[in-house]
Amino acid sequence: MKKTNIQICDNCQKENPLYRETCLECGYYLRKKEPNIDLWSTVWKLFENPKKAIKNIIFAEHKNFVVFLMLLFSVKLYSLFVITKYYLNPLSEEITNTFFNAVILIVSFMILIIIFSELLTFILNIGNKGIVRFKDNIAIITYSFIPIILISIILLPIEYGIFGKQWFSSNPSPIVVKKNAAYLLYGIESVMILWSVFILYIALFLQSNSKIKALFFMLLFFSMISAVIILFPINIV
Repeated sequence: MKKTNIQICDNCQKENPLYRETCLECGYYLRKKEPNIDLWSTVWKLFENPKKAIKNIIFAEHKNFVVFLMLLFSVKLYSLFVITKYYLNPLSEEITNTFFNAVILIVSFMILIIIFSELLTFILNIGNKGIVRFKDNIAIITYSFIPIILISIILLPIEYGIFGKQWFSSNPSPIVVKKNAAYLLYGIESVMILWSVFILYIALFLQSNSKIKALFFMLLFFSMISAVIILFPINIV
């Protein structure tokens, strides 16, 4: 099987890590230098050609916007945490100390992404030291969820305008309040979630060069997120 996480030097045929700009053996330039990530170009490519977009992210020397996108994704995960808690226990009391709970959970999700990226780097470099880098992993993971981030930003004002706080509740659920609107909004978000999952799979496959490993890491990542969402108490402080 052709390796996806390496590139071959045209000058000396030496195998190099995908992120390398110059050959480890002869110093030959392997590709054009990519100083920064072009955000809007990358967003477009994530929908048009995800594989190319992920490679551009890996090639970029500076992983700009990563912290900002990680923050937005963590905010979305916090909203899923709130919705999940209400669905698991519709009769629970309303969340108190909302600001502090949100800050703690959002920071927790960001730390989780960092831990997973470090773990991914460690495992993939076993026996292949330096084949992948931490900063590449955290960048591709964060950018994979741009579809979810974008659709959340676009739809949140609409969701709140139609349902108010009821959108985050299950007593009654939005489907009971306005069935057609709820199904439409849920459907749009579901499509974007699936597309983000697909992009993440491509990213992990490019880094691991294995479909099985990519699926394993995806399962591990979503298991870690699910554990935080399900196991963390509603009121942390």
